[in-house]
Amino acid sequence: MRSWDRYAAGLMALLLAANGAAMLGAPLAWYDAVPGVPATGPFNPHFVRDIGAVYLACALGLGWFCSIESILRSQKMMASRRPGASGAEFGRPD
Repeated sequence: MRSWDRYAAGLMALLLAANGAAMLGAPLAWYDAVPGVPATGPFNPHFVRDIGAVYLACALGLGWFCSIESILRSQKMMASRRPGASGAEFGRPD
């Protein structure tokens, strides 16, 4: 994953988490604030909170993926800076 992809995914995770937190914390305010939602039917707080929990789960998963990707990338970079690591990259024994 390129670095700008990781940043975009991290930003998406933050936006998903903010929306999920709003849905869980103030479902009626979220229902009234989002355009088009009241046209879909009457307010159902249980449904809004369920979908908010799904948004939070997706945000956590995406954030976890971004952090694991960063950790793996940094470990790969550190491994390539070890003495003798360049020989293994070219198929030469150290």
